[in-house]
Formats: sequence, structure tokens, C-alpha cells
Amino acid sequence: MQHRIETEVEQSGTIILRDLPFHEGEKVVVTISTHSPEPDQEKRYPLRGLSVEYKKPFDSVADDDWSATQ
Repeated sequence: MQHRIETEVEQSGTIILRDLPFHEGEKVVVTISTHSPEPDQEKRYPLRGLSVEYKKPFDSVADDDWSATQ
């Protein structure tokens, strides 16, 4: 069984976990990692909301790269 909980380290360097869904005497593995805040949507998708302009949208792309057309 896995259980995830987010908490903050206290000034004394301790972490207190309460109301865990485990029984007294049950063996558990504790893994601690830092929590990185989610990036802002603007920083995550910098081009979102910008207008797009297609120049010659119906022209072929990379015709010179195909050996069959030469």
C-alpha cells in the first residue's frame, strides 16, 4: 500500500506525520524528496496564445530533400 503526504520541515529540522493509514507495529519505508512547484503556465507554454501565420500553406515542404524527385 502506498500513501503520499505533503508537509513542511519544521525549523528544528523535523517532520511530523499524523493520521497515517497504517497500524501500530507495521513496517513501512519512508522516502523523502523535495517538492518543486509547478511551473507557471506562461513559462511552460511560451507560445500559447500567440497568433500563427502560414506563408504558402499549400506548397510542398522540403522537395529538394527527396532523392525520388531528382
